[in-house]
Amino acid sequence: MAANTDTTTRTRVATRRSTEADLPVLTATIADAFFGDPTMLWIVPDEARRRAVGPAMFRPLVAGIQRPGETWLTEDGAGAA
Repeated sequence: MAANTDTTTRTRVATRRSTEADLPVLTATIADAFFGDPTMLWIVPDEARRRAVGPAMFRPLVAGIQRPGETWLTEDGAGAA
């Protein structure tokens, strides 16, 4: 029988449904997730400019999908879905 070579550590992360008050954090998290995306690199090649405009670019999209109440956020704001 082969030995288990899975060295992944699993950590439980607290999540919750986001609220309207979470919009800035949710937007920043999504913008950060797409910061290195090839399309974002093409649209805004300059790293400093991309960092500065990212949240403003994603805010309308995030606000639009947040309305149905199906967006989730980790308690620390580092992850969103």
